[in-house]
Amino acid sequence: RREVPDAIVGAGTLLTVEQLKAAREAGAVFGVAPGFDPAVMAAAREEGLPMCPGIATASELSQALTAGIKLVKFFPAGVYGGMKAVKALAGPFGGNVKFIPTGGVSQDNLEEYISSGASLAPNGLSGVVMI
Repeated sequence: RREVPDAIVGAGTLLTVEQLKAAREAGAVFGVAPGFDPAVMAAAREEGLPMCPGIATASELSQALTAGIKLVKFFPAGVYGGMKAVKALAGPFGGNVKFIPTGGVSQDNLEEYISSGASLAPNGLSGVVMI
């Protein structure tokens, strides 16, 4: 982050509390995880590091919403049904959540995600860069 001070730097894949703390110390201003781990989410709150946990099921989404999370990573999107699954998950939760689909999103199906726009994070996928 020191090399590009104007960049908004996030860190992933944060699986443990130790990784989360190391990311924060390295200058990350947000974190991403492939799943929803209550211990990692609690540590993120303590560290003041916004997190985007991964979910793939309604139960995981419900846990995230209960924890106050309004932005989730839908992972792996390709395996779990793509935008059809995002729309199906978003429906019962009344639009109270936004999704960043990852895992299986490619040049071949990107238009499907962008054109639907339904329940995707602000600016669709164009505002999200995962390295």
